Amino acid sequence: MGARWKPAGNRAAAETVYRSVLKAPSTDPQTVDVYIALALLQSQQGRNDEAQKTLADARAKLPDVPAIHKALGEVALSQGRYPQATAEFRQALALDGEDLGAHFRLGVALRRDAKFEEAGKTFDEVAAVDKDYPGLALERGLLFEASGRTEEALKEYEGALAKAPKDPDLMLRVGCGKVSAGRAKQAEELLRKVLSERPNSAEANHCLGRALLLEGTRLAEALRLLERAVELDANRPEYQLYAGWAANDAGNVPKAEHALAEALRLDQGLADAYWQRGVLRQRQGAARDAIADLTRALELRPSRYEAHASLADAYYDLGKEPQALREWLLAIQAQPDNATWRFRYGKLLAANHQTEASREQLNKALELAPAKIPRRVGPGKRTICSRTPSDSNPKP
Repeated sequence: MGARWKPAGNRAAAETVYRSVLKAPSTDPQTVDVYIALALLQSQQGRNDEAQKTLADARAKLPDVPAIHKALGEVALSQGRYPQATAEFRQALALDGEDLGAHFRLGVALRRDAKFEEAGKTFDEVAAVDKDYPGLALERGLLFEASGRTEEALKEYEGALAKAPKDPDLMLRVGCGKVSAGRAKQAEELLRKVLSERPNSAEANHCLGRALLLEGTRLAEALRLLERAVELDANRPEYQLYAGWAANDAGNVPKAEHALAEALRLDQGLADAYWQRGVLRQRQGAARDAIADLTRALELRPSRYEAHASLADAYYDLGKEPQALREWLLAIQAQPDNATWRFRYGKLLAANHQTEASREQLNKALELAPAKIPRRVGPGKRTICSRTPSDSNPKP
């Protein structure tokens, strides 16, 4: 009976049919399919309160069956009430422990609620029964991505895409995954295909913009795409962050300031937004404000070692060379193969009469990038730490 009650075509007409069926008194368990079809139709239209009432009526009039709890779980998921969705899917499984669909949706609810370990175990249990369960690879990829396991996420996405090579959702996930893994060129081809089909996809615009920002050769296009993502979805802090990042790289101060302020308004724990604002403030000559932002960025994300290089610049601007030397050392310890940083650290060591340490750093800089390190600097102390805007602001 369930297959007969899927809303299609004219939604208003479908709703009329469902309501006419439900007017007739019935205790037939299969009538639950009609209630569920009506509730899902209401939920798709954003009428979540009505959907919940429809399902509550079903629970009051019909036997307690897994399908009702699954439908309640779906409505809760659509509203972002993840603990309630989890409880409903668990109740469905208590009534039918072999319902693989309920098991899978439980994993989805747990993932969205950031219960990553439980979600992973649940997806493993689904895979043990059916490793090719529809949507499983995509959900596991999302789980790995959310928990910072980028390479594992990408492997899941690519596996899913191999089975459905024209699926735009999977192309988007693989493309965004490749951006996160630093594979911009590979990501660009996929993301352009997605964007041609979905020009109003905020995520497609965002991920392609990030890929181009990572490549570093088409900054104007990257900024346009990242700004378009913000236009389409202004409530995503990471979208605001990257729009600000690109504007920062482009030297567009008003755009960078606005986007980074929005990113921090939406998420005050966004470490990279503090870092980028610190970079911006340091370039504007507001060294003390820059130090406050950069210090906060490192408190929130100690692995953002580029902030140490930015801090070195800010302390140098204040004439606090011992602190600048300390920050350069921390930056180089985190990225020992950065020739430019070693060169600038070595020159500042020389200016502070630390000759042996300076010689060691300069020699290492020349060894790492002999063609890129200048052999001479102009007169005057300020040229000792002369820098380009991108020195302490690498690509994402």
